Amino acid sequence: MNKKLKHGVFIFSLILTLAVLCGCEKLSEKSTPFLINNAASFAASGKWEKALKYSDAVVTREPTNVDALLLKAISSEHLGKMPLALKAAREAVTQEPDRFAAQYTLGRLYAKDPKKMQDAVAPLLRALKLKANDQNTLILLAKCSTSLKLANAIKYYQMLAKYPRFKKRPELFNQMGIYYAVNKQNRKAAENLVSAYQMAPNNPIILLNFAIFKDLYIGMSDNTVDFYKQYLKITANNPELQKKRDFVKSRIEQITSK
Repeated sequence: MNKKLKHGVFIFSLILTLAVLCGCEKLSEKSTPFLINNAASFAASGKWEKALKYSDAVVTREPTNVDALLLKAISSEHLGKMPLALKAAREAVTQEPDRFAAQYTLGRLYAKDPKKMQDAVAPLLRALKLKANDQNTLILLAKCSTSLKLANAIKYYQMLAKYPRFKKRPELFNQMGIYYAVNKQNRKAAENLVSAYQMAPNNPIILLNFAIFKDLYIGMSDNTVDFYKQYLKITANNPELQKKRDFVKSRIEQITSK
């Protein structure tokens, strides 16, 4: 390689190095409000890599900045970096335990993992205490409590049922019906499952739960065949439900062969 070419390569490499260094230096020189605002803006537009970069720059500078920690947690979550997300959320709770957003974010992140449902309950309860009747918190508490088979699960569903946006949600009544059925409160189970079915008769999940309740919980098998057949009809093109369809076919055969 001749001297001119070597010199040119050296200069080019030096320029690249300086550019990288200057880029990093410029970011570190920005004010905290500037970095926070940009991180929030990037997050709002789904630019999670940049949101993480800017929020992490603040956390590096100010490890106790809760706004930055929460943005880092949410950005990490969307990038699939759950350990990093949980670490940032836990630190946010440590720094500001009376902040609703911190407790809710930590609880929500835990609730995403079936193995961490138990860990989600405590921060979600604290979040609910900080912001009474928050609907999103109630939804997560109901979900976690149901998965953990906690007795107070129904309380959260009942609280949600009072809100206009949930009064006509068949999924809510379906969940309450299942809760009551499992706990052998058949009258209440029937009321809720009937309501869910009337709201969404062609919803396969709701239809099947209603049919199973009639068939296996209250012994009305003869009146269940039509519901089972309707389920097979509306799920005919869904191969993912094949196991459930096989179960339904088996029940129809057992009922009609008596």
